[in-house]
Amino acid sequence: MWYRDCEPQMFGRIHKLVGTKDYINYRLTGQLATDYSYASGSGVYAAGDAVTGTTSVIEAIASGRNGAVVVDRYLGGSGDIDEALVPLDKPEPALGRREGFAHESRFENPRLAADERVISFCRIVHDLDEKEAVAESHRCLQCDLRLKITPVKYWGEY
Repeated sequence: MWYRDCEPQMFGRIHKLVGTKDYINYRLTGQLATDYSYASGSGVYAAGDAVTGTTSVIEAIASGRNGAVVVDRYLGGSGDIDEALVPLDKPEPALGRREGFAHESRFENPRLAADERVISFCRIVHDLDEKEAVAESHRCLQCDLRLKITPVKYWGEY
């Protein structure tokens, strides 16, 4: 980015980057938002907290999806981002009993000590390695199974 490379003092003071149109809208309404069609003209895109400030995770994901649609169209695509990249597995409908499950321990992600956190911008929680991730995945309770079970009909629904 030009600001980061050429104006590092200014870049350190930047909270948000917005276009002229978005800044005028912000001054008029007090709400920071972007028009995705405007972004497609400039080739500069933003989504999530960078656009709206801190909001809910759901709103940030929706904003990211909207941005992805616009970027796809800008690059010549159809804007359809709902492509299934891998086949979805059907959950096993019979959970059964697994001996010792209640006593299985979780893998804890490695963390920086508190005294190291306050003096650096390093990652606080680190990812599990492949072996740990596989072991943790074996603890799966198939929570998504509830979405596949036919809901119970109440007597008034027959």
